[in-house]
Amino acid sequence: DNGKLRMIPSVVSRFREASACAPRLSRAPLLEAFEACADMLNKLQSGLGDPLKVNTCKLRRSTASNDEADYELWLLSELPVHVKNGKKGFVDDSAWMGNLWLAWTLEFIVEFFAQIGSGSD
Repeated sequence: DNGKLRMIPSVVSRFREASACAPRLSRAPLLEAFEACADMLNKLQSGLGDPLKVNTCKLRRSTASNDEADYELWLLSELPVHVKNGKKGFVDDSAWMGNLWLAWTLEFIVEFFAQIGSGSD
């Protein structure tokens, strides 16, 4: 129904704000965009946006510097946490792990909707 689709312009606007200085991304608007996207997906189907929410929470709980507005530099500010781990992999509940899972989730969602839009199985 149309009520479920009314959120799309708001989500798009938030992603545009986050990428206004492309190729750089602004951290705060990007996190808000992920959360708005999750809310929109959950309106379409309960639980569909939950992976975005869970991993955005990882970003918000991370030890990355809140003083850093640039998303890439913010991620890099958390690097010492992963170095302490002996570089054996990303520490869970970190910005790096949240970023990794968000990328995979968004890749899946984009492909899913592209196939629906094209009529593919």
